[in-house]
Amino acid sequence: MLESRKTFLDTAGPKQVFESEDLKRFRQKLLTTLSFFLDGLKPTQRGTRTYWQNYKQDRPHYSQSEINFKSVTVKAWLERLKPSNVLDVGGNSGEFSLIAASLGATALCWDSDVGAIEKFYRSNADNVNLHPILAPIDSVHGGYGWSGREFNGLIHRFEGHVDTVLLLAVRHHLGIACAVRLEDIFELMRTISAKNIICEFLDVSDKRLIFLCQQYRRELSDFTIDKQKEAAIRAGYKIVEIAREGKNSPRELALLSRS
Repeated sequence: MLESRKTFLDTAGPKQVFESEDLKRFRQKLLTTLSFFLDGLKPTQRGTRTYWQNYKQDRPHYSQSEINFKSVTVKAWLERLKPSNVLDVGGNSGEFSLIAASLGATALCWDSDVGAIEKFYRSNADNVNLHPILAPIDSVHGGYGWSGREFNGLIHRFEGHVDTVLLLAVRHHLGIACAVRLEDIFELMRTISAKNIICEFLDVSDKRLIFLCQQYRRELSDFTIDKQKEAAIRAGYKIVEIAREGKNSPRELALLSRS
């Protein structure tokens, strides 16, 4: 009968690990550096107010009844569509993103105003369905890295992941202030595979539209409701429903879907 043998590892006590002083110093410096980097990621409170930061409380061109009608209509359409992912373009501090998230959708609030996005983030930091995006809307950066494809740009990351887009109180800024063709705005939404769009059509009697055209020396006749609708249709969308608070209201809410 063979006698069992114990190896050295079986009889040796707990392994002793001795760190050199150089290794201890290295670890401490590494931890200090990483802590510094992490501290740099913490958002800081801005000391000055930005232009769009308080848009929800400061929009005299809207009456309270118009705001209520807009909120109720957008919510009703979202309830009908039951979207999974909603992109709120020019969402300011996330007023309509919050409606989408309350219905169970993942809401991406995209705006170029740092104060508005910061306010949105700080007010909803614990809501996992809300995602603030701070980036220019009229000049979106593409991918970067090797051949520009190593890391996708913002538009590429949206592609196939957004089924409904909110274009509320932003298209006239893009079309007039940024000189983006109306059709191109809708084409971009089609590029990211958006099935549905909830947007506003502004009549030439709208005070905000008149002001912007005067400010940027644009012709009001280029921005009639008919031309706005034609741009959407040329981009491949059909008008499913139109809602207007009253016959004299200069703004129409429209529900569009890909044709």
